[in-house]
Amino acid sequence: MSFDRKIVVSGQNGQKPLVFLWSADDAKPIGSKRLPKGARLVTAIGLSATNKYIAACDAAEKITVHIFKVDGGKAAIASCAINMKVVHLAWNVNDETTFATAGEKHVAICVFDGAKAVKMTKGKAGKGKIESQCSAAWFNDKKYSNHIVTGGSDGCVYHWTGDSVTKKYENNKGSVHSVACRDDKAAGGEVVLVGGNDKTLTVYKFDGKLSKIF
Repeated sequence: MSFDRKIVVSGQNGQKPLVFLWSADDAKPIGSKRLPKGARLVTAIGLSATNKYIAACDAAEKITVHIFKVDGGKAAIASCAINMKVVHLAWNVNDETTFATAGEKHVAICVFDGAKAVKMTKGKAGKGKIESQCSAAWFNDKKYSNHIVTGGSDGCVYHWTGDSVTKKYENNKGSVHSVACRDDKAAGGEVVLVGGNDKTLTVYKFDGKLSKIF
């Protein structure tokens, strides 16, 4: 769903998968895009901050994110090979051209130049390998516009600054299924919602670090 809650995008499975755009008000189709030849299925999808671009990840052999212009033609305008299984994709709410992918043993930060090139940087975890990540979200606070939070298969929540882990927090048993960032004035600012495999929902306040509310 778009940041303004007006558009929904979805991706097909199949030999010639399509990306569909829908009106969130009445569920009527408003457009479609076609993944390049050889694509197999869409595993993750998202709309950029002002509904200008769609990024859709395909599970073909090289695992590639394709970028489409919402008001453009059906074909992708740019592509970026991730080469690792992607299960979630999130655009930066403060930057029209930046998105992150999360998945098998990786987080990747991708920056689109608005034309044809996408620069992809794999995340760094310091010592050891990166745990597989199930979900990603960017913080709303512009002061932290290059910070993201992800949920790991190890039950930890990861706070990233750019492409590097700032800190991780033990959250639940099993994997973290979902993370979401919201600007909530009633809670005093930015909050992070974390859904766990053990059927828990944990809420954190974020002010440069995560502090558990409940």
